[in-house]
Amino acid sequence: EILNVLKSEKDVLLIDSIGGFVIKGLPMNIEDWELYKNNLLDSLSQYKNTIIIVGEQVGWGLVSEYNVGNLFADRLGEVLNSLTKITDNNWITINGKALRLDDIFIDI
Repeated sequence: EILNVLKSEKDVLLIDSIGGFVIKGLPMNIEDWELYKNNLLDSLSQYKNTIIIVGEQVGWGLVSEYNVGNLFADRLGEVLNSLTKITDNNWITINGKALRLDDIFIDI
């Protein structure tokens, strides 16, 4: 489990990908989900070394016809939005090219 790793590791941590965390939280009601998500964010913000988090991009294509697909997209969006607020660098990769989002976008 990711939260246990965060308590013990002292090196660079690679989370590939954050979608697995979201999937585990899909069956949770909204109160349990918020607690689960906030626990992750608190743990990540306390980690003293570098963390690299890979996050899936959703919402750029078709909308799922299934409720669970839409719930995944919504909750992943919540996590990624929260993560961008506590990170030093935000990147996107497309076709083998990387763009540092912090250099080309502004917060809205």
